[in-house]
Amino acid sequence: MMKAVGYFDSKPIDVEDSLLDLEIDKPIIERLDLLVEVKAVSVNPVDYKVRESRQSESGQPIILGWDAAGVVVEVGEDVQGFKPGDQVYYAGDLMRQGSNAQYHAVDSRLVGLMPKTLSFSQAAALPLTSLTAYEGLFGKLKLPVDKGFNLLLVGGAGGVSLIALQLVKALTKGKVFVTYGRESSKEWLQQLGADGFLDRQQTLLEGMKRLNLPYFDSIFSTTHTKEYIPEFSRIIRPFGDVCLIDDPDVLDIVSLKNKAVSVCWEFMFAKSLHKYEMESQGKILNALADLVDRGKVRSTATTVLKGLAANNFKKAHSILKSGTSSGKIVVEY
Repeated sequence: MMKAVGYFDSKPIDVEDSLLDLEIDKPIIERLDLLVEVKAVSVNPVDYKVRESRQSESGQPIILGWDAAGVVVEVGEDVQGFKPGDQVYYAGDLMRQGSNAQYHAVDSRLVGLMPKTLSFSQAAALPLTSLTAYEGLFGKLKLPVDKGFNLLLVGGAGGVSLIALQLVKALTKGKVFVTYGRESSKEWLQQLGADGFLDRQQTLLEGMKRLNLPYFDSIFSTTHTKEYIPEFSRIIRPFGDVCLIDDPDVLDIVSLKNKAVSVCWEFMFAKSLHKYEMESQGKILNALADLVDRGKVRSTATTVLKGLAANNFKKAHSILKSGTSSGKIVVEY
């Protein structure tokens, strides 16, 4: 048996049994799995979105958690590249039980060896946002690494944007411009290398003109894309690219046709959901660990809550839902 935090019925987070402290069976691993003793997890918007939409249909609790760092304690018979005792980090699979538990079974192809220079808490903040940022920037937007460009990051202080900014500065010759709402966010973004800022209180066009830019080559939109699309049409170059990660109910992109703009989604769980090129995520996490250990990328952990307890996860869900957090919230076991 092991401790875990989960739920049976989808309820508002302020309801007492919206998340519960549980004792459940330790997972049994499959042939490509690792069994990981979890040391820390970070909490993402996907956690509260799943909690608000998914009900238990089997009588078994739903365990959330899609960002983890820990120690390998068992390897499946077909696993390559891992052994017991390895320190690892990963984002996992949306359709399997999550990592808000003492032990977690995860497909080894989704896992990377943890950066040597980080604690478990610092490492747990990285996988989901880093995979989203890397796949969005280089898989979807196909940003060049050998020539300059102007990239706009919408939602600058969010977890994905903070990593995207660092990856662009570490791996390309491009310039990164970010939207911001609070001065404290602007200061942090400056430290991470942002080349310019667009105040959310102004239109994007006003912000671009203030920066003396003719246009943006690409836009990586992490929030409020539905509202921003008409503005995107005014600030992006002809044949530019827009990548989004949020969940608008409907997205009207007709205004972008005049400039023949390409629009795409990034969803890092698509690979595990469809068993498509899953090994690429382990490779990305290993490459990220190298960047971290060389001082090119910093952890975005800003809040660390101590203890595998329902109250800590309730607090984290509430903060995330409020939209007031900067960086990542981590729960350390």
